[in-house]
Amino acid sequence: MSENTENENETKVETLTLTKEELQALIEDNLKPIKSKLDDAYSKRDTALEELETLKKEKREAELAKLKEEGKHKEAYELQIEELKRVAQEEADNRKRIEETNDKLARDMEIRQTLTLQPFKNKKALELAYLEIVKQVVKNENNQWVAKDGSSIESLVESFVKDEDNAFLLKASNSSGSGSTSITTQPTTTKPKSLFEMSQKEVLALVS
Repeated sequence: MSENTENENETKVETLTLTKEELQALIEDNLKPIKSKLDDAYSKRDTALEELETLKKEKREAELAKLKEEGKHKEAYELQIEELKRVAQEEADNRKRIEETNDKLARDMEIRQTLTLQPFKNKKALELAYLEIVKQVVKNENNQWVAKDGSSIESLVESFVKDEDNAFLLKASNSSGSGSTSITTQPTTTKPKSLFEMSQKEVLALVS
């Protein structure tokens, strides 16, 4: 058999190149269910809180009017002070909740952005990988999301992908047999930009 014939019978390998736009589309597609659930939950919560707050406000206003009518100005003043303190505390609690939500969203986006650079078989495989990775991510003393051992999320994902126990989640890098095809992602030459390095505009653009 000639060398040319042998070359013709060699395994053909096709590479699927993921462009920046395609990666972006994958990220947005994976975030859609999360964003939808969050929007729905927040909407229902806000409606219930508004209704409750309206009832509480009406009751407080009635109590305040009654105290003033009875000439109990000191008690009315103290009631107003307590109301101001309550409003200030609620605003502080709301800011804290928003910060925590945004913080976790940034964590999830960074993990998913890094995972989309890997050749997972499908969306379900990528989601399983995400669920495993997110359990191993914590905040460090610099308020950054990192692996429990202190390494970066990128390193954590790379270790996860290299683990043979997780090979079933990935596309085969190559295969044997004439005419068979192997699909891989194009190797990235630059480190994915961390969400913590992005501007607020860039982060919002990812989830909009």
